[in-house]
Amino acid sequence: MIKKTPRILSIQSHVAYGYAGNKAAIFPMQKLGIEVSPIYTVQLSNHTQYPHYNGSFFNAKEIQNVIDGMIANNFLTKHDAVLSGYIGDTEIAKVIANTAKVIKDNNKNALYCCDPVFGDIYDTGNQQGRIFATQKHPNIFLEHLLPIADIITPNLFELSILSDTKIKNFEDIVKACKNLITKTKNPDQIIIITSTSFDNSKTGIAIYHKNKFKCLESPKYKVHPYVSGSGDITAAMFLSYILKGKDLFQALNKVIKCLDGIFKTTYELNSDELALVQAQRYIK
Repeated sequence: MIKKTPRILSIQSHVAYGYAGNKAAIFPMQKLGIEVSPIYTVQLSNHTQYPHYNGSFFNAKEIQNVIDGMIANNFLTKHDAVLSGYIGDTEIAKVIANTAKVIKDNNKNALYCCDPVFGDIYDTGNQQGRIFATQKHPNIFLEHLLPIADIITPNLFELSILSDTKIKNFEDIVKACKNLITKTKNPDQIIIITSTSFDNSKTGIAIYHKNKFKCLESPKYKVHPYVSGSGDITAAMFLSYILKGKDLFQALNKVIKCLDGIFKTTYELNSDELALVQAQRYIK
């Protein structure tokens, strides 16, 4: 008997060239046996770390219009999870929150994974980062999306901002996670933290859930500075592994192994973007 294939509604950005947002997330999810329904919050020529980019930023009404079409055809009821990444403003956050509620009301086992995309790290060892969205974005996530999320996937800089916690070591990460859960008032929340190494020669992913903390590290490859999308892939693969029946720590272990293979291949090919297609044998 064929088992039901999990389906994820993924509401994120899209780029024509390279990998970021949905462009980075969709292929790994499909490779892991997940059906993906993508909705784009933006459509750009490339991600914004390049000197130039063109494209469109969709507003809440345009995104809601796509969702309304899915509701009219009874498509939302077929989904097992919602994954969200970059959002433009408060109104889009409200659309995503309402959509997640519709899916979770229909399916009590459905999950919502929120990747609070608003900042990145440029010095892993010293945990130096920058907000590339607006200064309002952290509060938008805190007010509308993080409280209803089952899984949150910030990088270490985003976790520090969201939790109002200075992070200099692993003990501070645990403290920051506790502070964030105090804010979201969701004690069952799973927090996956990326870029958790305090050594510039390594990269790491950590998990915090119900006072349990674990961090896994792997070698950091010196890839092209325009390479982006690792956080998007992390959220997508972790959610996919959970839907496929892996426990939290099995899922985390598989994610870091996949990422190590992807970055190793990207480094070996000297690619200016993630070598996702070339490294697909690691996505399993």
